Amino acid sequence: YSYITNPWYSLPIEILNGITFGIFYSTMTSYAHIISPPGFESTMQGIVGAAFEGLGVAIGSFVGGAVYKTMGGVYMFRAFGLFAIILCMLHAVVHLVMLKCVKVDEEDKRPGFNVISTMEQDRPGGEQEIVLSG
Repeated sequence: YSYITNPWYSLPIEILNGITFGIFYSTMTSYAHIISPPGFESTMQGIVGAAFEGLGVAIGSFVGGAVYKTMGGVYMFRAFGLFAIILCMLHAVVHLVMLKCVKVDEEDKRPGFNVISTMEQDRPGGEQEIVLSG
């Protein structure tokens, strides 16, 4: 938006936004269902929806409004665009690292972590250790 000189040029971007938002939102709720423990699918979808619609929108509006007021719209759109690219790259790196740690449960084909836990009575002093392995 910071490079657009004619407001009518924003219409194709908004059409793409409608399509991509629909794909994103359905993917978000589907993924929340996939990673949730059995019986907690609706709860996880509610938490993810609340985090996106409530917390995300509130923080984005507050920070965006403050940046817009102090620095202007051009700076805000460019800075947030750069921030989105950086977070996209960070997400890709974290995703690749997490793929090495995730196992698939053969019983129900659900992704999850292989959690190895030692019982308190097995360790001297009663401390408990949890180890994640792939």
